[in-house]
Amino acid sequence: MKHSMGFRFLIILSVLICFGVLQQITIADQNPTLDVINDSDSLNLKVVGDSQKSQRIEFKSDYSPWALLTSDTGKSEWNFPISSSDQRRIFRVVESVRPRNFNHSSWKVNLDFPEEPFLSENLGESFEVVKWVKFTILMDDSNKVYFQDSRKYLFHYDFAKVRLKPFRGMTAEEFNDSTLYLGRQKGILGAVLVAPYSKEYAVQFIGQDPFPKEMT
Repeated sequence: MKHSMGFRFLIILSVLICFGVLQQITIADQNPTLDVINDSDSLNLKVVGDSQKSQRIEFKSDYSPWALLTSDTGKSEWNFPISSSDQRRIFRVVESVRPRNFNHSSWKVNLDFPEEPFLSENLGESFEVVKWVKFTILMDDSNKVYFQDSRKYLFHYDFAKVRLKPFRGMTAEEFNDSTLYLGRQKGILGAVLVAPYSKEYAVQFIGQDPFPKEMT
């Protein structure tokens, strides 16, 4: 089924695992395709698509919204392992043009603690507080994390609207709608938190819907 925007394709695969019986529904002779590979050792989802584009696998259960499972880019064929659980899962593959963001000093893909220059500063407090580096993961390029300069950009929106292509020119309301709700996400927001006076770190994800465990 071709998306009305002309650049995104979607194939849905329904998987029912019950007493060792696997049923699947696929749409043949279309690109991309999503199949289940079931052998004696593992259960895998197989994606075949355009190597010049990005494909992402999404899943849902019952009436829950679609959520990201994984994505990959630059390959014509790839597999992803899944669990043979006893609950119903519906999977789909979405193909789109991979977002291209130009390198800039305001973001990078790795952090270097404890002397990380992107770490936020105390905001007027006279004592040490929890500091952070905020990040964004794009749905169509989920293997890459964009860590923003959190001294220069205190908020995700201020950074994303000027540096990340899917969000350029968005209003704050449009950005929130595209990041905080499962099923509508163009990006996943979060932060790496650093505790004061210690070497303890935590990762926080931000959203209005509970994140399925498969996303984390």
